[in-house]
Amino acid sequence: MTLLISFLSGKRKVIGWTLLIILVQYVSNQSLAQNNELAFGNGETLEYTVSYHWGFIWADAGEIRFKATKLKDQRWHYLCTASSYQRYDWLFKVRDTFETISKTEPLLPSVYRGRTMEGSAESVSEYYFNEQHTSVLIKSRESGEVISKTLKINDQISDVLTATYKTRSLDWQQFTSGEGVILQMIMNNAFLQLPVYYMAKDTLKLTTGETFACLQFDANLPEGSIFMAGEAIRVWVSDDKNRLPVRIEAKIKVGSIDIQLVKYRHLAHPLHSLQNKK
Repeated sequence: MTLLISFLSGKRKVIGWTLLIILVQYVSNQSLAQNNELAFGNGETLEYTVSYHWGFIWADAGEIRFKATKLKDQRWHYLCTASSYQRYDWLFKVRDTFETISKTEPLLPSVYRGRTMEGSAESVSEYYFNEQHTSVLIKSRESGEVISKTLKINDQISDVLTATYKTRSLDWQQFTSGEGVILQMIMNNAFLQLPVYYMAKDTLKLTTGETFACLQFDANLPEGSIFMAGEAIRVWVSDDKNRLPVRIEAKIKVGSIDIQLVKYRHLAHPLHSLQNKK
């Protein structure tokens, strides 16, 4: 998903914006049990601006929005939407929606649905996880190709949205610099594993003028249609109980991407990491 055609080259493209914003790593239920307090609450809404850098030019090209809602049956509904700004639609129009229904204890997905509209191409994916979380039925449609298949899974494998919210609730204070975990999820109808490493504490000033105390992570991605081999995506999350992803940056084959938190509402915990206000 980008305004550059080269960013989307390849038959099976990586979900660019969404992958970058949810590279807060996914690990096992045993690790999650060390911190029973969720980092998010009912109604939490996060909004991000996506910027691209070409040479000396920075351009705000789109936005991403996340919302978590507690349903009447106590399950969670996660919703993510991503869109390019209308002034760039003539170059490459993006209108994407991803949503998941997940169980509460443990946080494991029941149903995932994704719909991407990128330029003139549209794709739809649906994942149905069985009650025991031992298999997932995948149904998808892209460029006239229809896929229906069942994969065996374990309780460390999730969809991208549930993985995001689950790992925000981990107690990252137990990790030391250089320690890594494996992010495991289903993306583009197949398993994806990514090594992710905790690096250090940092202080970060956003374009909004806000300054956050953060935890910094690096994720090393394999070479593909977007990324160069050996390049790392860098992720900063707020150093408080909310664990908000506040900034993500990555180099791509043409320029670089910067995603920053610009709005947040209905947080579950005090935002102690915020060192100044707008």
